[in-house]
This record gives sequence, structure tokens and C-alpha cells, in this order.
Amino acid sequence: MVVAALLLWLPGLLLAARLLPAPRYDALDRLLAAPALSTAAIALATLWSTTLGIPLDGQLAWLGLGSLLAGGATVLLIPPPVRASERRCVEGYAATTPGMRTGRRPRLPAAARVASSAPWPLAGRPAAGGEARLHGALARARVGVLPLAVVGVLVLGLGARLWSTHDLLPALGADTYHHALIARLIVERRGVPDSYAPYAPIASFAYHFGFHSLVAWLHWWTGADLGTLLPLAGHLVNVAVAASVAWWVRRQVGDDRTALLAAWLTALLCVFPAYFVNWGRFTQATGLLLLPVAAVLWADGLRALAAPSGGARGRPVGPLTAAAMTTAGLFLAHYRMAAMLPLLLAVWALVQAASRMAASGWRLDRPAWPGDVVVGGGVAAMATVLLLLPWLVRLAGALGLGLGEQPGEYGAGYYALERLGTAPWQPANWLVLPLAGAGLALATWRRAAGVLALALWGVVQLALANPYWWPLAVAVVGRVDLITVIATLWFPAAVAAAYGLATLGHAAWRRWPRAAPLAAGTLLAGGTLLGAWQLRALLTPDNTLLTEADLAAMAWVRSHVPSDARFAISTVLVPWAPDYAVGIDGGYWLPLLAGRPTTGLPMLYPGERGTEPRAVAEMVAVARALRDAPGSAATARLLRALGVTYVYHSGRPPAPSIEPALTSPHYQVVYDRDGVRILAVRPAAALTSTPLALDASATEEGIATGWRSASAEESGAP
Repeated sequence: MVVAALLLWLPGLLLAARLLPAPRYDALDRLLAAPALSTAAIALATLWSTTLGIPLDGQLAWLGLGSLLAGGATVLLIPPPVRASERRCVEGYAATTPGMRTGRRPRLPAAARVASSAPWPLAGRPAAGGEARLHGALARARVGVLPLAVVGVLVLGLGARLWSTHDLLPALGADTYHHALIARLIVERRGVPDSYAPYAPIASFAYHFGFHSLVAWLHWWTGADLGTLLPLAGHLVNVAVAASVAWWVRRQVGDDRTALLAAWLTALLCVFPAYFVNWGRFTQATGLLLLPVAAVLWADGLRALAAPSGGARGRPVGPLTAAAMTTAGLFLAHYRMAAMLPLLLAVWALVQAASRMAASGWRLDRPAWPGDVVVGGGVAAMATVLLLLPWLVRLAGALGLGLGEQPGEYGAGYYALERLGTAPWQPANWLVLPLAGAGLALATWRRAAGVLALALWGVVQLALANPYWWPLAVAVVGRVDLITVIATLWFPAAVAAAYGLATLGHAAWRRWPRAAPLAAGTLLAGGTLLGAWQLRALLTPDNTLLTEADLAAMAWVRSHVPSDARFAISTVLVPWAPDYAVGIDGGYWLPLLAGRPTTGLPMLYPGERGTEPRAVAEMVAVARALRDAPGSAATARLLRALGVTYVYHSGRPPAPSIEPALTSPHYQVVYDRDGVRILAVRPAAALTSTPLALDASATEEGIATGWRSASAEESGAP
């Protein structure tokens, strides 16, 4: 665990040493941005190694890390000189940015930073009494306590996550199966795969693979089993999101207390991203890790380009290079999260412009260097496209748009709040949301642009999340669905809540200098305990697909069932999309854990153009037959026609009951242990009765016809 955590941070730290130099960025900035930089670099290295035909393995993975170590050591031992223009950039930023106030005076060259705004100035006037003690404590914290506090928060968050799932197999949610499958494919193919063979009949690969690349590289670096690394990497990415949120606050709000509180709220108290473990949404957590870092890097680079040349102008080559890397990594990690980035940057630019206009009396003045902003931003955007070019070429021929080609073709149930499960009713929401409301009100009063930009972005993103709210079809509406958006809104909520806590805490400390520290310590300790308890309480064990009983059954299958045997498994047809079947128990894992083909497909199959239509038709037909009449002769005939020789059933809800098949002459129970049953489909010749004729429903044409005829009825779509 410790090695994996270090390896998540180390490559990014080495890259940050080169791309995010002092005085604009300090050591804590690099520490907070490191996980996102590592994840992006690993995804891009996997893509380009595959493109260049370089097979990846442990030796090459260590060679890449060694190269980064050598480069990072060079930067640390021979740091680049601090240019006078860069020094003036930090010192003069507030003066050249109307309406913005710096959170503190920079200490050059070690900790100087560019801050866009802050709730209050911490220096510049004499302080006395409790306020003087507060300022002294904050000054000492910036020396070394603050980084230790951030690391402590991350360690607490990781420890609480590991404790909450210590007695669960890494199989909560149906998504976990295809994440494990893709990580296995990357390791076996030694690069990005081009199909899902031999585990599924899908002859294309267009799924985002950033998280899976991280799992594969951790495997090459540590030699640990993929089954162990998958949940560990998921927890590491999940808790590292707190570092990215703190990075946004540090760079856009400009206050370290707010940054620390935002990390604390994200790691321990906010329902999301912790709730993702119930769904196995490791990829969305990876996207959320990259989104704030990419946005801030773009903002830093463009703001430096827009600054006048008389003192505040910097050299944004490093930040813009890092912006291109993290943006490309974001696209490779999660397409929908990547779609949120342009809107966030647009809203940020709008808020920045409004802040400047308000500070200048709402006079319309042209920016000092619009040409440089356009040219520099355009070059960075082109660099992003070039980094992604091999993947974009593949997507042009391999990526389907999913189940709905036009907005609104998903059923209304796809956007229903019920899909959030128990997340809306978690007790921590009643603490975080009021704090977020208070923080947003204070941010509006104080014109804290970094908080307001996030809030406005969340409102716009929410408005575009459900096509059923709109009277007319709009191309962009619904592409990032409501559930994904709501699961992302914790980001602005955590920042606003942290801003409110920091503001109220500062006021309380000034008013009650002796009592406030005790109250703050009590609040933090109580919140930490509540968060640790919540991380366990928010788990939904009913989402467990794979149990110890299933693992025992898999071992039996490997030793007693022929390798070419095909299994029918339990799947459910969701009501919001036509013919979308998802595995719901341990049988879903048979191809990966037992090496036996099944009638099921990985749930991402609708987005792959290489999916065999016959395989989809067979899966849907079997799902309906086992749901409606598992013991009937017609179902047995269908299974024989499809080459199915065994039926796997876990006995756990929501898998439909298999009881009628237990007494049917068409099946024989060959395994029955701890609720898991495996039934052999008896050949027609082995039946004592006259063999039954194959009816039209068991033929390929009959399956496809039945699949199409019932699709509208099953989907619930208008």
C-alpha cells in the first residue's frame, strides 16, 4: 500500500519539479498537483508506447521511472535561476489585476505563488492581541505544518476508506468487472488493447483507459496481483481527489486554511467521491482527480499571458505544457469529465472578466495582450490534440455514441434521482450543504472569484444535465447525464463549505482568541470521526456481485468444467435503454476468473462498434428467458441452440429465481454450495421423453426478431 501510494505521487512530483518552477509554485503546490500529473503521464505513456509498437512490461516501467528520477534530481540539485520578471510577476500580480486581492504576501523564492483572490488580507496592517497570535500561528504553519497537515488528511482519508471495505471483495457495482477486465487486457497485451478477446466477442476498444493504465503500471512496478491493486488504486485515486480540490482552492482562492479545510471535507465528510465505491466508478473518480488540476493550469497559463508586460508578466510555458498533459490525461480517463472542462474554463473566464470590470467601475477596457492569450492558448490546445492524436484516430473508427445517438433517446429513468441510491440521504449532507450555502453567500459578498466560478459552473452544468427538462432537443443537453453531474457537484460544494468554515473560523478566532482554538479542534475531531463512520455507513453491500461463495464456485468450474463450456448468467434489462443487459451476480466474472465464456457482455458494450449484434441478441434473449420461465422446455431449447451447457446462479437478489429449473428434467444440478448453484443443461438426447423440436425462438433469426420487437416495451423510452 505504501509503495503504491508513493508511486502515485512520485512521477508527478518529478514532473512538477520541471513544469511548475518557483517562485510561481511552491513545494505544497507540486505535492497537491502530483497525483494528477502522474495519472496523466502514465496514460499518455501507455498510449504512445502502444502507438510506437513498444511492448510495456516491468522493465520498461522501471526504466521510465528511473528517467524521471534522473530528470527530477537534476532540477533539485541544479534549480533554474529565478528570473527578475518571474519575481515581479508574483509581486505585481495583485496590482495589475483589478478587483483581485492576494491572500498573503509572497515569500520569494520558496513559496511565492499567484493567487486570484482571497477572502481577507492576512498582512499589510498591524495586528494586536488575538489577531496577532492568529497571524503568528498562520506564519508558522506555512513553514512546514501545513504540508504535514495536508498529508495527514490524505492519510486519514485513505485509512478510513481501506477500513470501510476491509471485509468486502473488490466487486461492488457492475462497473468493477470491466475495469478489472481492461486492466488485465493492458497487462496481457502490454499496451492498449484493440479488442476484448478472448473474454468477450467485441472486436474494438474505445473505452477510456487512464485508470486502468495506472493499475497496470502499479502491477509492473510492484509485481502485486491485479485483484489486490484494483481496489487499492481505486482508493488512492479517490482520496487523491482531495489534493486536487485543495490545489484549486490554493491557486484560485488564495488561502491555505480554506485549502486544508476543502481537502478535509473532500477526504472525510463529502458523500462523493467516497460513494463511488458502491458503483465501482473508479474512472469518474480519476476524471475528478484531473479536472481541477487541468483547469487551474489553464487558468494560470492564460492569466500569465494576459498580464501586462510591465512587471507581472510570466513565462507560462511550464504550466501550459502541464495543462496540455493533464487535459489529454483527463480525456483518456473519463470522456464526460473531459466534456466538463471547457465549460468550467469558460465560466472562469467570464467571472474573471466580470471581476475586473466591477473593479474598474464597469468600464469596458480591452485586455492588454489579447493576441498572446489567443496564440499561447491555441498552441497549448494544439499540443493537447497532438498528444491525443493516436487515440482520436482510433476513436474516429471505433467509438459509438452509446445507446442513444440523439439527446433524449435514453429513457427518463436514466436521469432519475433513484439511480443515486442512498447518497442523497447520508447524514453528512446535512452538515456540508448548509455550510456550502453559507460559504457561497460569503463568497458573493466578498467577491471571491474562485468560489463563485465553481458555483456558477455547477448551476450551468446542472441545467444541461437532463434533456427531459428542455422543451426542444439540444445537441449538448444530456450528454453529461444528471447522475454524473450531481456526483460532481460535491466539488463546488466542498470548496464553498470550506470557504464558509474558514471565514467563520477566522472571525471567531479574532473575537474569542482563547476559546476558538478549542472549539475548532473539537469540530475537526468530531467531523473526522463522523467522516470515518460515514465511509463505512454509506456502503451498500447489496451491490456486491462477487462473494467468497462465488470464488469457491469459480475454483470448482476451473477444475471440473470443460474449457469450451458456455454459461448462461443472470442479467437484468434496465428500463431506461433499449436492450441494455447488465450482469448482476458472480457469474458476470466467469470469463475473467474461470476462463469460461458466458452469454453476458461487459456493460460498456453499447459504446463499441465492434460488438457482435448476434452476441447482444443472444444475451437479451437469455436474460428474458431466465427471468420469465427458467424451467420451461422452451428456455432449455434456447440454451441448447446457443451452445449453452451450464447455468450459473448466485441465489442472491436481484437475480431472478432459478427454483423452477431445479425440478425441470432439462437441467441437472452439478454444484450447490453456499447459495451458488450451477446447473448442467441436459442434451435433448438424454431426456426420457421424445426430443422436442427447435422452435423459431431458438434460431438466430428468431432471437433477433424477438430482441427487436420487445425493445421499445422493455426500454421505457418514449
